[in-house]
Amino acid sequence: MQPREILGKNDFLLYLYDLTEKYRFDDMGVLEKGNFIDCQESYLAGGREYWVHTTKVPLYKGDGDIQGVLGLVNRLRVKVLFMIVTG
Repeated sequence: MQPREILGKNDFLLYLYDLTEKYRFDDMGVLEKGNFIDCQESYLAGGREYWVHTTKVPLYKGDGDIQGVLGLVNRLRVKVLFMIVTG
């Protein structure tokens, strides 16, 4: 999606409804509590499974109050799962 295609749209026009509700809930946790989010998660769209890595951190004003959320979502092309066994 090109930047010009995003202008004037809200979350509900850009994402699936369930994802939008979750993203907004996560954003409120960052805004109200200063939570940091760093996770990998999957979702279904069009019958396909997609994996994303999401990072959200609070943006602070000079006085220390939270003024916003910086969020990065990267779609993972391949989900790599590994286990390290020691013993």
